[in-house]
Amino acid sequence: MKPPPWPGIGLGLLGLGLLLKAAWPIQLGLAVLLVGGLGRLWSRLALRRLVYRRGITPLRVCAGETVELRLELRNDKLLPLAWARVRDRVPQGLDYGAAAIGPSSRAARQTLSLLASLGAYQHMTWRYTLTCPRRGHFRFGPVELASGDLFGLFETRRELDLGDRLVVYPRLRELAELGFPAGEPYGGRRADRVLNQDPLRPIGVRDYAPGDRMRDVHWKASARLPGAALQVKVLEPVSRPAVLVLLNINTRAHVALGVDPEVQEHLISVAASIAVAASRQGHPMGLVANGILPGTGRAIRMPIGQGPTIVPRCLEALAAVGPFVQLPAHRMVAAEGRRAPWGATLVVVSAVVDETLQGELLRLARAGRRVALVSLDPGFEAQLPGLVTHHVPIGALAFAPEAG
Repeated sequence: MKPPPWPGIGLGLLGLGLLLKAAWPIQLGLAVLLVGGLGRLWSRLALRRLVYRRGITPLRVCAGETVELRLELRNDKLLPLAWARVRDRVPQGLDYGAAAIGPSSRAARQTLSLLASLGAYQHMTWRYTLTCPRRGHFRFGPVELASGDLFGLFETRRELDLGDRLVVYPRLRELAELGFPAGEPYGGRRADRVLNQDPLRPIGVRDYAPGDRMRDVHWKASARLPGAALQVKVLEPVSRPAVLVLLNINTRAHVALGVDPEVQEHLISVAASIAVAASRQGHPMGLVANGILPGTGRAIRMPIGQGPTIVPRCLEALAAVGPFVQLPAHRMVAAEGRRAPWGATLVVVSAVVDETLQGELLRLARAGRRVALVSLDPGFEAQLPGLVTHHVPIGALAFAPEAG
C-alpha cells in the first residue's frame, strides 16, 4: 500500500495559512503533520517484537489421521496494535477444516489468513484440526506479517520462513487384513541356526544334550525332576534373517503409458505394511524402490538395518516417492539379488508381473535365494516354483488417495 503524501499536504496547508494569514489552514496542517508523523512512527514500530509461532502436533502421521495446527501471535511490547494480519502459506493436499483458506500466488500453496487486534503484551492463539488424506512431505511457509498505525494510513510487512514440515506416511494395514497368512506372511523363515540368544529371556527348558554348556543348565528345574536328565534353559533367539522389500512402483505394462496413481498408492501401502511387520517381528529390514525421490534424482535405497530409526526412515522415503520410474523391475531385482546378504528374504511387491520379472525371480530362487512375490497384478495369479507367492486383490484396499 502506497503511503499518503502527508508531508506535502501538511506543509501545503501551513503555507496556505501563512499566505492567507488564516488560522484554520495552519491548525489543519499541523494536525496532518502530527497524525502523519505519529502514524508513520507507529507503523515502523508495529512489527518489532511481534512474534508468530506455528506448531504442528504430531509432525509424523499416517495417511487418514489428523494433526493439530496451533498458531500463536504475540505482541511483546508496550505499543498496542490496532490490527495485525497474518498470511501463512500452507501446502495443498491437506484438509484445514474451519480455517480461512484462500488462493496463493506460490505454486502448490494456499493462504491461511488471520486478523487480530493486540494490546500491550497480549497474545492470541488459534487451533485447527487438520486431516491428512494422502501421504507426502508437506512444507509450511513462508508467512507474511503485516500491521500499521491506529489510523490505517500506513502498513508495514515482514516475511518469515519458520521451516515446518509435516510428513504423512503411507497408510499402514495389518497383513491379516490383506489376506496374508499368519506366521511368516512375507515368505521368510527362521534362521537355520541361532546366531545369538538372549540369556535374560528364557522361554523353556529341555533335556541336556552332549555339547551343551554347563552355564546353561537350569539347576532349579533339574532339582525338581529327580532321576531325569539335567534340564537346560532354552533361550529366545535374537537373530533373525533379514527382510529386504523390493518395491516396483510401475503400474502399467509399459513405462511410457504413465503411472496409475491409485494403484501406486496401493503398492506403497502394501510395501510399507510389510516392512513394518517385518521390523516388529525382529527381522533386520531394508527397502529398495525403483522410484526417484523428488528434487534429488536419487533412487530409494535403504540398506538392511535394525534399530528404532530404520522404520521411520523407510516410511519417510515411501512418503516422498514420486511417479517417475528409474529402471525396470527385473533389473532392480537382479542388482539387489547380487548385493543382498545371503540368507535374506527378498520380498518383491509389484502390480506388474511380466515374463522378464518372473524369469529373474525364478533365477534367484534356483540360485538358492529366499524370494517372495507379493502381486497386485490382476492378470497374474500363478504360483512360481521355489517362491512364496501372495496375491493382494485391488478390491481389498478400500482407499484411493492421490499420489503425494
